[in-house]
Amino acid sequence: MGLALPVLRFNFRGTGLSQGTHDGKAESEDVLAAMQWLENEYKLPMVIAGFSFGSAMALKACCGCREQEKRIRALVALGLPTQAEGRDYKYKFLAECKIPKLFLSGDLDKYAPARSWRR
Repeated sequence: MGLALPVLRFNFRGTGLSQGTHDGKAESEDVLAAMQWLENEYKLPMVIAGFSFGSAMALKACCGCREQEKRIRALVALGLPTQAEGRDYKYKFLAECKIPKLFLSGDLDKYAPARSWRR
């Protein structure tokens, strides 16, 4: 038995068949645009999920904005990057984010090593 919930999966700018340049800065705007479309089309509460880079952009788009926090029931971050290309990624804004969150990461994820999650 399905839940009959609408799902939207999209490519960020500059990936797949999408247009634009993928730069890691404006992609949270892609998340917001997708959320706006879902809101206008279905007028239902939202659960936002992302994988790897997509999870980072979803968290960035949804956290810290009281208006977003009212509309979103939960956030799911799959394989949220904590380390990549010699850099550590911090998500300090999460401390203030009131949306319920679920973080899932594999034991062998090279961008989200288990030891960094334990810290």
